Amino acid sequence: MFHQYPGFTPPIAQLFDLANAPFDATVFKTACEAIAPFDAATSDDNLWPFPFDPCGEPRLIVAVGEDLTEVDCAILSICWWETSLRMQHRTDEEFAAERSEFDRRFDEAYAETATLLGPPLLSGSDPNGGYRHAVWQGRTGLLIVQQSNYDCQFGDDINYWVRRWSRPAPRPTSPFIDWLTGQFEP
Repeated sequence: MFHQYPGFTPPIAQLFDLANAPFDATVFKTACEAIAPFDAATSDDNLWPFPFDPCGEPRLIVAVGEDLTEVDCAILSICWWETSLRMQHRTDEEFAAERSEFDRRFDEAYAETATLLGPPLLSGSDPNGGYRHAVWQGRTGLLIVQQSNYDCQFGDDINYWVRRWSRPAPRPTSPFIDWLTGQFEP
């Protein structure tokens, strides 16, 4: 079972603009407010939501570092696969059909992003038929579209990440989400 937001088009160009903006918390917040309104009512010091809809979903979520001066990343989930565990299916065929649909939805997000931004700097997948990702590098960060089990309370998702990055081309390890959320120097 999948959950998407009918009629929602991810703001890919604006997300890539974030990968080219300073990751200073004040500057980044202002840039996010140009994409969607800040929701102070559900915010805390380290997690800032910017909902695209008055109901609160979808929303860009910005994680701010412990010192509250720099942004670590921004995440926009565009699709949830609520039944991503094999044990949630009666048969292997049923699970395989849903996985195929999850892959198709990633292909759509990837194609939309590549059409707008050109080919990614790198793309790949985790071993043994694992989840896929593609990475575009901006001046100050990375824009990533990926399949992920990052926040599995709602299932696995397809999301966009904007991650601070100032070094030469990244060399991610597997699983990709562990590398992305790991403690590395941007």
